[in-house]
Order: sequence, then structure tokens, then C-alpha cells
Amino acid sequence: MLPAALLLIIVFLAVAYRDPVDIGIGLLAIIMTLLWTFGFIGYVGIPFAVLLIAVPPILIAIGIDFGIHSINRYREERVTGLGISESMMRTTDQMSVAFAIVVGTSAIGFLSNVVSAFPPTQDFGIVAAVGIIFTFLIFGVFVPALKVTVDRARQRYPIPTFATTPLGSERSLLGRLLSVGVIVSKRGPLVFLLLILVATAAGGVYATGVDTGFSPDDFQPAEETPEYLQYLPESIRPPEEFEYVRINNYLDRNYQQDSQVLMYVEGPMTRDSALEEIYRASQSPPETFREERRQAEARSIITVIEDRAERDPEFRALVNRNDRNDNGIPDDNLPQIYDALSTDDSDLSGFLGEDRRSAQVIYTVDGDAEDDVVTDDAYAVADRFRTTAQPTGSVIIFDEALSLVLESVIQSLILTLVGASGFLVFAYWVIEGRPSLGLVNIVPIFVTVVALVASMRAVGLAFNAINGTILAIAVGIGIDYAVHVVHRFADEYHEQPLYPALQRTVVGTGGALTGSMLTTVFGIGVLVLALNPALGAFGILISLSVLYAFLSSILVLPSTIVVWARLTEGEGFGSR
Repeated sequence: MLPAALLLIIVFLAVAYRDPVDIGIGLLAIIMTLLWTFGFIGYVGIPFAVLLIAVPPILIAIGIDFGIHSINRYREERVTGLGISESMMRTTDQMSVAFAIVVGTSAIGFLSNVVSAFPPTQDFGIVAAVGIIFTFLIFGVFVPALKVTVDRARQRYPIPTFATTPLGSERSLLGRLLSVGVIVSKRGPLVFLLLILVATAAGGVYATGVDTGFSPDDFQPAEETPEYLQYLPESIRPPEEFEYVRINNYLDRNYQQDSQVLMYVEGPMTRDSALEEIYRASQSPPETFREERRQAEARSIITVIEDRAERDPEFRALVNRNDRNDNGIPDDNLPQIYDALSTDDSDLSGFLGEDRRSAQVIYTVDGDAEDDVVTDDAYAVADRFRTTAQPTGSVIIFDEALSLVLESVIQSLILTLVGASGFLVFAYWVIEGRPSLGLVNIVPIFVTVVALVASMRAVGLAFNAINGTILAIAVGIGIDYAVHVVHRFADEYHEQPLYPALQRTVVGTGGALTGSMLTTVFGIGVLVLALNPALGAFGILISLSVLYAFLSSILVLPSTIVVWARLTEGEGFGSR
């Protein structure tokens, strides 16, 4: 997917910058950001895991956004007639503050993942937070310095300049489209926000039904590679079919697949009732447990005893002498039974602890049953033991891991929203003396997160260990887009009335946001074509989070700002 992603990123950067030198600056900065981040991973010794695949798309998305905003804002100043140094000074005075707010809130969002029960998710949070700091340093310091150096060289030497105007103006088609949110904010901001509130609440209720799930199929390609991929150059062309997937699917369709539940029983196995307890717990098993004659299919120390008794008459006589209720299960002199087993080739280590104070029972369960159902049934069997019994095995581990994924997602989202809101309120209080602007910044983020989770349910995507980080990503990108609008508005509002300030903000900043959105959505959205379905789903989710962040910042945020101004600044309904 890398060639296609790189091609699309370059194409949309060309649309945004319209200058090959500026494109080169943007790409160089992105490459530096990735190198710094992966260098950090190497220096601190964090092992590379599947989750860290999410870090480059995040840094690319925010890096593209930072780069386009810097260059676009610089060009806005240059077209007014200011010199290179003065234009860049004004740009960095404004953009550095916006970048710092984005970095602070995004880092809080990513670091919230350290509460996760999964070490790879914790590593993801740390690496993403460090990467976003590197992004700030490179795009906030290196890119402006390089741009000034290049433009000064263009004044001295005959280096061609292809574009000097910003992306989007009030008279352009893009400018008119971006102004829709401002027009709505003039005519009925309260009504519009109420509609958005109702839609968001309904989406939130719908989003609560999103699934958590994991299956090996989530990471397997289709049996046959899509035909369009067969036209790729031979060096990157995938095979026409994946034999192991074909065989696996054939087995699933034609053969009954069973799984296992391992029951760890803790307690002295030398008690007279120890084996009887295991036997009774296996009677009349739950529906997902395989059974024979109302007895669960299981392997345990009991089956070892039965096998030995069947082929050894002397041992069978020993068992019969110590079987008080004649059910074939010894319930007297168990140490003598175990000692007699030890003289044979019988392997007790898999079913009886060396100190004879624990045992393992291996149950056969329906491989097609849902993991959560099997887990519930396994705990129901565990409750039948008088001593301590703990079910485990891949089915149980996967199910409980997924429960931890959802729990971690909720915890990190709450921490992110609370921490980011607190940081934004504090930042706008210090910078602008208007802490309530921080709350304005949160509105489009809520809309973005709810829309994203509702979309996950609509298209049938479930939270798993890989995309469980997507909400932190959505908050990080949503904050990025919203901060640019709010901070630019705050600057413009110092110099002009509400609506002219809002119009200049949305058209100027909106042009950069549009370029950033298109580049990221198509550049990272190309992952939907990946052979690995998990990567394809991740590409879809990142693209949707960027798109929703853009739309909420352009359409919802202007009305939010107008209502804020009326409530806190005394702006009347007729203010222009």
C-alpha cells in the first residue's frame, strides 16, 4: 500500500501547495518526524508491535496539517505585501501557539492509553505522545526556518516560484463552500446546534451497541486476491491466492471445529472426595461443552486412571477396592492410586501438580460458539467445584482480553476528554484570558467521537486490540482541527467584529484544513485496499475520524462560536 499512499499524498500536497519546493519541504519534515520517532523507539528499547503501525498515519496526518497551515498562513501574510521575515514572524507567533495547544491536548489523549491493561497499548500511547512532540519541534521550528531560507534564496537566485497565494479565498469556489457554516451561524445558530445536539445524542445511543470482537479472520486476506491487484508491477504484486487461507476456510466449512477450556483446580488432590468432585462437575455440562452420556468430554487425572485400569487388571483391582460407590472413580487412598500410576509410563504432569495440590481438566467445547458464551459456561462449571477452580485457555483469554479492550477504551476516552478539556480551558485562560473558549473547542470533538463510533457499528466494525486506540486518535485529530479554527478566530476577534472575524477565520484556516483533510483521507484511506483486513479497517477509521473532525470544525464550530460570543461577550443577534 505504501506506493499508492505516497502517490496520493504527493498528489494532494501538490493541490495544497502548488509549488514543488514547498511539497519537498513538507515531505522532508514528515520523513524527519518518522525517523525521530522510530529512533526514539530504538533508543528506549520499546519492542515493535502491531499497534505501533498506527503511529505513522497519526504523525503523517498531523504533520501534513501543521505543514499546510504554516505555509498557507505565511502566504496569507505575504500577499498583503509584508516581507519574508515579517510574514514568517506573524505566522509563527500565531501558529506556534496553536501547535502547542494541539500538542498538549493530543499528548494528554495519547498518554491516557497508559491506563490500558495491554502493554502494547501503553507503548502506543507513549510513542504517539513523543512523536507528536517531535512533530511540533520539526514543523514549528525547522519548517519555518527552512521556508525562510528557501524564499531568501529565491530572491537572490533565479529559482522559479510556482505559487504564492493561500489555498482558499472569499471569492473562490472553495471559499464560498467553506462559508456555509458561517451563513448558518448568522441565520439560526441556536436551532442548528440543537439539531446537532439531538443528532449527536441519538448517535451516542446507537453507538453504545458497538461490538468488541476478535477473530483470526480479521487478519487473514481473502482466498483469492482481487483482480485489480494483479495489474501491479511484479515486485509488489501479491499471489493470486493464499493456499493456507483456502485450506483453513475448507476445514471450517466441512469439519466440526472444537476448542478447549482448561480448568485449573486448586486444592489437595489427596482428599478422598477430590476426584469425585471433578467427576460431578462434569455431569450435565452446559450447552457449549461437548458431552457423551450426559458427561462432558474431558481429559483429566480421571481419564488417566480409567485408561490404566482398562489395560492393567492389577491396577483395576486397586481402583475397585478404593471405589466406595462403584462408579469407577476412586474415592479412598488416593495417594496409593497416584503412586501406582507413577510406576507406569502414565504422564501425570499434564493433569496433576507435582505436589498433588492442584489439577488440570481439559474440556472440549464447540469451536463455533461465541467466546463470551463459552466463557460464561466455563465459569458456570467452575462454580460447581467446592475448591477453587479457574477456567483458562485461548477462548477465555480472548474473551476477557476483549473485555479489557472495551474497558481500556472507555477509561482512556474519559481521561482524554477530561484532561484535554482541562488543558484547553487553562490554555485559553492563560493565552486569551477567555477560559470558556476551551469548552467551545471541545464541542466538535464530542461530535467527531460519537459519529466515529456510530459509524463503526453501522459498518460492522468492532473494537479490538488494534483499533481500540482509534478514539484517542479521533480526539487527537479532532482537537488539531478545532484548535486551528478557535485560535485563529481569537486572533481575528481582537481586531474586528464577530462575523467578519469568523468569516476570515473559516475561509483562511478552512482552506488549509481542506488541503490537510483531502491529503490525509485519501493518503491513509488507501489502506482500505490492504490485503490485511485489520489494516483496511484501521485505514477506514482514521479517514472517517479526519473527515468528521473537518466537517464538525467547519460546520458546527462557527455556530458554537457565535453562541459563545452572545453568552460571554454580549454580542447581540444583530451583530455583524
